[in-house]
Amino acid sequence: MRPAGLADEGLLEKQTMQDLAILNRDWLLIGRQVRTAFDKLVALLAIDANGMVIIQGVSRPSP
Repeated sequence: MRPAGLADEGLLEKQTMQDLAILNRDWLLIGRQVRTAFDKLVALLAIDANGMVIIQGVSRPSP
C-alpha cells in the first residue's frame, strides 16, 4: 500500500469541527484557528474532562 495524501487540509479541519468525536468524544471545543502569543495559528483548541488543554494543528508536511 502507498500512503495517501490529503489534497485539502481545510476539509479535514472542517470535518473535525463538525464532529469533534472523530478525535475524542470527551473533548470540549474552545476555539478554532486561535492565534497564539507567538503569532502562530492553532487549528483546534479544546479541553478534556480532566481540564487538560488540547492543541491540535492541521498542516501539510514539508516537501
